[in-house]
Amino acid sequence: MKYHYKYHSLLLVAFIWKNPNSRYWQAGFTNEHGKRKNASTGIDKLERHRIKALRIADEYERVAQK
Repeated sequence: MKYHYKYHSLLLVAFIWKNPNSRYWQAGFTNEHGKRKNASTGIDKLERHRIKALRIADEYERVAQK
């Protein structure tokens, strides 16, 4: 049985999360193929660094969309 999927334009938003096995914020973003990817931001996962890490996650997604 074949399945056909239609891709719809979605608003994709990068996000950050705390991996318990890492000292850094992790970034989640969507690449140019529509697949979700994770990468380290290299920013310590202290709450006061949250905005900086989110900006990096946004940049990862912006670059991956090209």
